[in-house]
Amino acid sequence: MMKSWVLVADADVPFLISLRDDSKTALVPVATAESGRQYQTLLADQTRSYYGVFLSITQKDASVVGLVKFTHLRRPGVPIFLIKQAHDVVPFTESELRTMGIHKVLDKPINYLEMLSLIVPLRVLFDPDEVMQVRNHDALNEEVKVEDAAFFSVQASTYLAGNKSFFDLYLRLSPNLYVKVIKAGDTANVNQYLDLDVQEFFIRYEVRGYYVAFCERMAAALLASAQVSSAIKVGQVFRHGAEVYALLRQNSANEQSLQMVYGFVSNVHALVIHNTVTVRDLLSYANQEHAIMVTILTTMLAQKLGMKADKSLEAVGIAAALHDIGLYKMPAIIQQEDESKMTPDQVDLYHSHPDLGSQIAESLRGLPSAVSQAIAQHHVRHGKHGFPAFSPSGGANRIAEMIGITDDFVRIVGTVEQEGLEERMKAFLMATTTGFSDEVVTAFKGMLVPE
Repeated sequence: MMKSWVLVADADVPFLISLRDDSKTALVPVATAESGRQYQTLLADQTRSYYGVFLSITQKDASVVGLVKFTHLRRPGVPIFLIKQAHDVVPFTESELRTMGIHKVLDKPINYLEMLSLIVPLRVLFDPDEVMQVRNHDALNEEVKVEDAAFFSVQASTYLAGNKSFFDLYLRLSPNLYVKVIKAGDTANVNQYLDLDVQEFFIRYEVRGYYVAFCERMAAALLASAQVSSAIKVGQVFRHGAEVYALLRQNSANEQSLQMVYGFVSNVHALVIHNTVTVRDLLSYANQEHAIMVTILTTMLAQKLGMKADKSLEAVGIAAALHDIGLYKMPAIIQQEDESKMTPDQVDLYHSHPDLGSQIAESLRGLPSAVSQAIAQHHVRHGKHGFPAFSPSGGANRIAEMIGITDDFVRIVGTVEQEGLEERMKAFLMATTTGFSDEVVTAFKGMLVPE
């Protein structure tokens, strides 16, 4: 398998040396160019693939615009970033940067890890030895008084640690009172706590980013194993997704959180495309994080509709994963998406979330325009139904349709107990689905009741 690199073009030799000497190059190698000509030679080398490229706004022997055009020609889809000294003025307007396909302009000083976090999947950057060095000063088996908000919980029965725990694990004794029971780097005898009916471990919030990377890496490893059952693979993808959305809901969407979403979507693709998974395999998770189920089902529907190109499937997955991004900062009553419980003003606010989500997606440079369009239209229905009130004469775009029908289905099955799921599924199959094209409806019904 071809190893992916990072390519940096800058006449600042000390900066390039600092990148080449960085320890993270052991995980992701860096290629550096002091001139535009060197950059073009490296970019044209087909023995290398690149996660992304970083171009200084000042080049010795070439224009930045010319190098950007050359990059799009030779490496379409590869993220492009510009780098500059903090006091330098960017010679392009925001509109021009978008037209050029620039993801972001970065100010120096910037280190290699900060650059990698913008373009490289988290699981690639996950270094077990490094993570186990991130320890706090809490003593083992001594009570610690600290705000509950300083911790996040993980299900004890599904905590995968191998021989050693990568993280300090705590038990919650009472509100704001914890005790560390396992130190990072120590043998993780989880079973002794399961025997005591411990349901949850708690981990300090400051290492949550590491934990998301850990979940992504574990899910990817399990998905690639022929010896692991589909049920375990499904469970691990849901656990990975739960951690991604916990961070996404708490923090604003940015390039770093987008990398987490890309990692989750990559694992969803591996689950759906390389494993045999049915809708019924997912139903026990129907009342968990809504967007996880929507992302998996929409990817399954894309496969059912014959989508095969990697970029097309990725756009579908990212749009599905981010379809409700506009809801996450709204009041809890609106996030429930039950208009019968909302006031008229709350309904108006709820109806604004597709446009708000689309604006957030557009602010994340590098996403295909089809993603923001699908987010804006995922509540649009054929016949000028749904919302926003304005809709294209032919209804929503195809990706929005796919998200819309799975979104409706997940909201229906996620509101009932397990014993009532079959009846709800039958009702959905029998319901009139005039809001969607016949092709999408037929494919979705075929997905629910496979031949």
